Amino acid sequence: MAQATAERSFGLLSYRTANIGDEIQSVAARQFLPRVDHYLDRDALPEGLAKVPEGVDAILNGWWMWGGAWPPPPNLTPLLVSMYFEVSDATVRERVGSPESREFFATFGPVGARDHSTREYLQSIGVDSYFSGCMTLTLQRDAKVPRHDFVLAVDLSPDQVAELRRRTARPVMELSVAHDPDMTVERRFALAELFLYFYQSASSVVASRLHSVLPSLAVGTPALLVTNGGTYQHHRFRGLEELVHSAAAADFGDALAWFSPDDPVANPEKHLSLRKDLIERCLTFTGQDAVHAPSVSDRLPGLSDPTVLLDLLSDQLSKAHDGHVYRVGQEAHPWTVLGRTARRVVPDRILHAAAAALRRTGWS
Repeated sequence: MAQATAERSFGLLSYRTANIGDEIQSVAARQFLPRVDHYLDRDALPEGLAKVPEGVDAILNGWWMWGGAWPPPPNLTPLLVSMYFEVSDATVRERVGSPESREFFATFGPVGARDHSTREYLQSIGVDSYFSGCMTLTLQRDAKVPRHDFVLAVDLSPDQVAELRRRTARPVMELSVAHDPDMTVERRFALAELFLYFYQSASSVVASRLHSVLPSLAVGTPALLVTNGGTYQHHRFRGLEELVHSAAAADFGDALAWFSPDDPVANPEKHLSLRKDLIERCLTFTGQDAVHAPSVSDRLPGLSDPTVLLDLLSDQLSKAHDGHVYRVGQEAHPWTVLGRTARRVVPDRILHAAAAALRRTGWS
């Protein structure tokens, strides 16, 4: 019999990367946690778990061996789902195939692989593995978030954005998943919630990032994945790109004709069986049903300082890490751009609180 929830300690993965898609995967996992007792840095698990001698339970989804030790220390009890290993890397293969790693997989498996390449490699070394898809497929739509009349473009090239604007009468809002890797854990998760608000608010999403398109698929926003060279790796996308509408960069114009941002085609439903299985496995592991998790619209107003939200919006619209640029159609002062975009997607109650806080601090 599983240990009573009140007697267990629950951990949630945190990150130090410049990709907000990592936090979005953890937001998906967090739906199934009764509470978060510990944040566990994915790339420094031994250090984090050394502070939890009594042990901790955690969902280990996402990209592993990006950094840090493998396998995890013995005081971690994991659910192994939606896992990705860069098996084209010889060092990764050596560590994943080590006796210690095989024993870890045998103890806590079977292993849910996020993609077919990871599944095939694990099976080739005798590890019981199956294709689980990505944890973001379990995200729940928030009924309180209204649709707005804009298309969200995520990490598209300038030429692609220009073509998208020529093909739709709707405003096009650009974002990138890149952000400052030195942000605090709290700010990173707040930003992830904000991105999820955008994905639910948009009339459609056109993106080169899996962790923009898959959450959009999960919450019912029509989405198109563009397999651009800079963000696309066939082995990493195998099994996932088949779940969504997708197009190669060379076919972008033709794709916009059939996807039609003004009247987008409905998403495929191939992900539904994967979603159902993931939800059941997570519920069995933690005892928490995702439908009881706080909604995105409830979480955002809960920020202790409303200036944080406006600051996050400004950061995401006026600058980006690693050379990405945010555009909203024309050059403008960052706060003008921020206000115009924010009014489209963020509830008035949040904007009013943030604006009032800014006036108190003397910002304009």
